[in-house]
Amino acid sequence: MLSHPITILGGLLLLHAAYSTVHYRTLSATVTPPADVIIEVSIGFLLALLGSISSLSLKDVREAGVAAFVGRDFDTFNHRQRPKRK
Repeated sequence: MLSHPITILGGLLLLHAAYSTVHYRTLSATVTPPADVIIEVSIGFLLALLGSISSLSLKDVREAGVAAFVGRDFDTFNHRQRPKRK
């Protein structure tokens, strides 16, 4: 259950990086954000991603009870190309 605080922390880091960028743009006329904002965005994105991935509850394919290729959907492939002559 550590996934939700990690996701929230990542989101807060992203919000703080956005606020820092807006504040920096009001003080300076440069186009590129400072390096600490780029690092903060990267860390915030990774934390939010890891938190959301770790909260998933995945099942094993064998335990799901669904047989693969049940229908005849994957048996043939029809297209409109003429057969090649040899």
